[in-house]
Amino acid sequence: MVSLGKYNLEVINHINIFENITKARVKDCFIDGNNKFVFIVNKEDIGRAIGKNGMNLKRVENVLKKRIKVVSFSDDVKEFVVSYSNPVKVEGVTANDNIVEIKVNGMREKGLLIGRDKKHLEALKQILKKYYNIEDVKIV
Repeated sequence: MVSLGKYNLEVINHINIFENITKARVKDCFIDGNNKFVFIVNKEDIGRAIGKNGMNLKRVENVLKKRIKVVSFSDDVKEFVVSYSNPVKVEGVTANDNIVEIKVNGMREKGLLIGRDKKHLEALKQILKKYYNIEDVKIV
């Protein structure tokens, strides 16, 4: 389960390390169901966070000794869902009546997006509820 908004000393230290190495401002950080740190940064800082050929990501992973994922934050829920779902190829995203529908092509992509025991899907639901007041996520 993802613990959004609850920062402990470990998460705060990881945010500081990430910001010092990448020079990108972190909007939010949490640990997902796979014990991977997810850093949400503003759209204009995503290039700085990744670095040339992914060097900043590799440096942060080596220092933290954990896998990390960087997500670009956007005011548009559709852009955010596409960024969060990366590397899964999303065909389309529709948002209406506090429900987001994500269209993917193939069972493999659906499985990657949902995750084992729905961990990835539940994490996405929590994030979308926090930032966009979205109640449910459907994958079609």
